[in-house]
Amino acid sequence: MVKKSSSKRASGRGGRGGGSTLSLPVPLWSVALVAAVAAGAYGYRAMRDAAEAAAAAALDAPWDPADGADFDAGSAQSTVVWHNESEAAPEFPASLVLLPEELSKIVRTTVSPAGLPADCGWSQFYTAYDRHGDVLLISIDRFFAPAVAAHLRRKAIGSAWAPADIHPDNFDKEDVYKGNGFPGLRLDTAPRDARRVTECARPVLALVDPGFDLDALHTIQTMFGLVDKELQPGRVWLDSQRMPHNDVRWDLGVLPDKTVPASYASVLGLTDQFDNSGTGLFLEKKSGLSLLKTLPMNEEAQGNFNPHMDGRLHKELFIRTEVPDPRPLASVFSFFC
Repeated sequence: MVKKSSSKRASGRGGRGGGSTLSLPVPLWSVALVAAVAAGAYGYRAMRDAAEAAAAAALDAPWDPADGADFDAGSAQSTVVWHNESEAAPEFPASLVLLPEELSKIVRTTVSPAGLPADCGWSQFYTAYDRHGDVLLISIDRFFAPAVAAHLRRKAIGSAWAPADIHPDNFDKEDVYKGNGFPGLRLDTAPRDARRVTECARPVLALVDPGFDLDALHTIQTMFGLVDKELQPGRVWLDSQRMPHNDVRWDLGVLPDKTVPASYASVLGLTDQFDNSGTGLFLEKKSGLSLLKTLPMNEEAQGNFNPHMDGRLHKELFIRTEVPDPRPLASVFSFFC
């Protein structure tokens, strides 16, 4: 025989089964303790918020022209870490060297952080030279100091973003894979933050190319970018976004000699998956010819295998196979040489 057990539900008013709860008085000291803890937590948050606001205000203070003025280019030390007669394959930060025969050397340059602007976090950079000895690419890791990188990230995420324009192909507007444009959202940085980029890059260019005048450029554009294909036509990656290419500000016009005005553009990443921040500087060679004449040559030299161009360099390759979904940009930004 199974004996059924019964249970009585208790409630504050007395349950149907006749059960009741026993209420114990709460000590006044525990109430005071809870209140004190809550007040302490609120006070801590208030102090933390005030400290963060003060730090942010300090980071957004007007640029001090004296900051970084003590940089001594003569104190830099350069070391060749690879040359074209080395037995080992060349390695370059955050890059894949696909055509090592196009390189002559890779140099690591180290400087004293004491002479750099306070916003900068780097103390060394790498420079790759092509087979003719000209600068091809500069890689600068930890470009900003950690506090500056975190500050810029917070500011950007809290700002109002605008979807970038996608321009359809001139001849086939219905093909969602054609056309060009930035994939996702973009945001212009504040003038103070754009100045940070310029001043942290200035010592690098002073060492690598002393004749390059940042102040003489026609325009300097610094932006934040959030990459996302969901806002694009067809919600797909464009073929033009899968490969290295040139972005041209046609609205700037051309100079009397029919060349495009020298400009500088930088897109800052917001990821927190890396140590800090980094950037790359690409120097375009000056040919003296009109960009309209040299652009196809330039695109071909970058290994362009756009399936929509009859004169592409690698006709045997299909772009969506070579740089596949779901994250083609992870491959594009690793292409080098």
